[in-house]
Amino acid sequence: MKNYIFAKNIYDLDELVEIDWLPEFEEIMDYNIKNKLGLDLVVHGSYGDFTYNNFSDLELTVIFNKPYNKIDKKSAINIINRKIHKLCITVDPLQHHGPFFITSKDILCYKPKSLPLEAYQSCWSLRDVNIKFHLKNTDSEFEEISKWRYRKTIDALREPKKSFFKHGKNLYSIKRMLSNFFMIPVYSANANGMRIEKREAIEQAANIFPDYFIMALKCGTDIRSSWPKKNNLLSYIRKKIVRDRIPQGNFDLVSTKFFREKIIEHKIEEDFLPLLNKAVKEIEWRHQ
Repeated sequence: MKNYIFAKNIYDLDELVEIDWLPEFEEIMDYNIKNKLGLDLVVHGSYGDFTYNNFSDLELTVIFNKPYNKIDKKSAINIINRKIHKLCITVDPLQHHGPFFITSKDILCYKPKSLPLEAYQSCWSLRDVNIKFHLKNTDSEFEEISKWRYRKTIDALREPKKSFFKHGKNLYSIKRMLSNFFMIPVYSANANGMRIEKREAIEQAANIFPDYFIMALKCGTDIRSSWPKKNNLLSYIRKKIVRDRIPQGNFDLVSTKFFREKIIEHKIEEDFLPLLNKAVKEIEWRHQ
């Protein structure tokens, strides 16, 4: 059984002062300590390695350090629904998923079906915490899970009008599609037994993937880099709607439909989608 240690304290990192949502994050941790919930909050993704931009959402894992039968469930649900979900929307009004959850039992026998451990290669916590994951699955199981993720994502990208744009084309649905597309390189690498994180897989893609995929990757990256600043009105509206999940049903999705950006939509329609169609045909046969 392999062991991995990922999370670290970052009070001594200069990058911390740049995070405008830090007071809300600290408020959640204070509530956690005051109510003795035994939670750790670990930030990963682009906010974890401080490469975030306007496109970035909040990748957050909530770790329950207490056994399930000893958790104050009412207080735990309260902090998740009233505070953590709303923090996600504060960071990114277009957030399309909630936090990930891990229990102390998961740490002792981790099977990364929802999130590969490599996602925690660059992460931080406000507490001085080292989390020692015990990785349970074998290399072959890891590869099979990664192949399933790859095929599922390819299926969604094959018909984006049905999978991502069935409620309309807007910044929210475009972001969901691009976020899925950017996962293809790491899923493919993982399916080949390479335990690397997303950023490294994207950097290696030029040497592995065919021409149209690379062109689509470059186009998507350009769109990501030109993403508009977050809309505070949408953030306010969604924080009023979101409670126990992200997204919070059809009403929440409807609220995102009115926040559009013509330049982004034009680039998607005229540049990215034609390349995506050809790119998927180039790589859909992989990992069958």
